[in-house]
Amino acid sequence: MRRSGATLTATCRTLEEALAWRAQALAAAEGRAEAPASPRPTAPAPEPPGRAATVEEAARRLCRGMLDGTIRSRDGRPFKPSTARKYEEALRCLVLPRIGAVPIATLSGGDVSGSWTASRPSARPSTPVRR
Repeated sequence: MRRSGATLTATCRTLEEALAWRAQALAAAEGRAEAPASPRPTAPAPEPPGRAATVEEAARRLCRGMLDGTIRSRDGRPFKPSTARKYEEALRCLVLPRIGAVPIATLSGGDVSGSWTASRPSARPSTPVRR
């Protein structure tokens, strides 16, 4: 919400929370109340002690979140079911067999790019076509 040069934004967990926040923000913009505090996001569940999160666990959380709507696209919209299925299929077939057991904390860019390069079919060099 933008009023008189100040921008107020919030991400709320429920519609009711969002409506209450908006009402308070409008009242603050009109000078009838204090500006609302941003709602605190809920913290993700802590990892069990002594065990590092792996790429496979993160992939499962990503797919589950895409399907239930808790993980959204860049523009804030939920993923379409077909898109979520394609992501899950690509992860299951291309990524997880190669680096699924790697702990995220030890993952490097080389691991990811090496996995991607190894999963692509080898391309034949292009040759000029004579007519």
